[in-house]
Amino acid sequence: MKVCSLHFQQEDYILPDIPSHVKYLKKTAIPSRNLPRSSVEPRRKKKGESERERRLINRNDQKESSKGMELQHLKTDTILENMEHAEGNHCCIEDVMTENEPEIQVEIKSFADIGVQVKSDDVRLSFEMFVQTDEASSTATGIESIKILDTIVEIARKVTENNSTYSNARMSLRERIIMTYIKLKQNISYSFLALMFNCYTAKHCQRIFDEMISLLSQCLKFAIGWPTKEEISRNLPKCFEDFENVRVVLDCTEIFIQHPTKFCCQVLTYSRYKGSNTCKIMTGVTPAGNISFVSKAYGGRATDDDIFEQSNILSLLEPGDGVMVDRGFRKIDELCERNHFKCIRPPYLKEKTQFSRDEALRTAKIAKARVHIERSNQRIKIFKIVGATMPVNLIPRVEDIFIVICATVNLSSPIIKDDKFMNVQVV
Repeated sequence: MKVCSLHFQQEDYILPDIPSHVKYLKKTAIPSRNLPRSSVEPRRKKKGESERERRLINRNDQKESSKGMELQHLKTDTILENMEHAEGNHCCIEDVMTENEPEIQVEIKSFADIGVQVKSDDVRLSFEMFVQTDEASSTATGIESIKILDTIVEIARKVTENNSTYSNARMSLRERIIMTYIKLKQNISYSFLALMFNCYTAKHCQRIFDEMISLLSQCLKFAIGWPTKEEISRNLPKCFEDFENVRVVLDCTEIFIQHPTKFCCQVLTYSRYKGSNTCKIMTGVTPAGNISFVSKAYGGRATDDDIFEQSNILSLLEPGDGVMVDRGFRKIDELCERNHFKCIRPPYLKEKTQFSRDEALRTAKIAKARVHIERSNQRIKIFKIVGATMPVNLIPRVEDIFIVICATVNLSSPIIKDDKFMNVQVV
């Protein structure tokens, strides 16, 4: 329909009744035959409504069913409804549109809400939101409780508060620590860590782990302390009743590593006892069950005696201190006598077929006292990064990894219950 001005007459829009038998269409008429049929049910004819008006309304209904034309069709329907109820011969389009302006604004507002909902999908979800309970923390990271996790995060934050490298990172410090402990506990690949945290690539996750393991080793060294004689005597378990002068219980932990490519590394790391390539770390545990000493890492070829002699454990011991070891320390008797230490070790079966009564009782008492260091080693091996085969790229970080794990074990609940100590104070 061609409109010359903003106003038009109703007679130009609706054809009048022609008495003659021959009917002529106006030049501005719209053909009604061979038009595409609508899939929508045709509108029912109202009372007092002409056939031409019904066809026009049906066409407008077809246009309303198409996508992306909701606002335009709303205006058209509004105009037609006002035209049907208009009593005069003239109708102003501007008046009709102004009269229904609030309804059009409501529609525009609803489209804006839909846009906001689509943008809300861009929010990054982190695995940190799943570590909210003590059970989840222990299962995923190996940290016994959320309180201990918060303490570790707070210590690391104080150390890095003036470091822009950690403050400008995309991941928060808490997320980085959780990711590092998940790697220690589960020993999963960096690619899987990148999927879990939905933030970085596998290489970036590896870089984060290397940075955080050095930071945590620096922060948690204080948790592995060398106690005084008075502190040990006040916290002596009942099973050490016959070994009151014991200062430390020593044991060597072997960690399986991947087969090195260089022949010299294969020779240095091959362990005859394990029959594979390993690295050795000597740990010392107090009679109360706390880890008090961690040595440097040595190749699997090194013996327990060599590690004892080369480590700085001799500088920490004082004359008269007792050192409880297992049968793997064969040749430290002379070294202990020279430094006035007392070596407590189960006896050997040389040419005898069996132990005497006193030797058997002494062996049983030593085994009962050494069970605590075995429980401590068991807690360490819960972290699969040292309990399973360690990749070659992590071998340079093995000392920092072991310090972080031992410090985390010390921050956990005690191995020995309170009623197992000799000097129990009842409140």
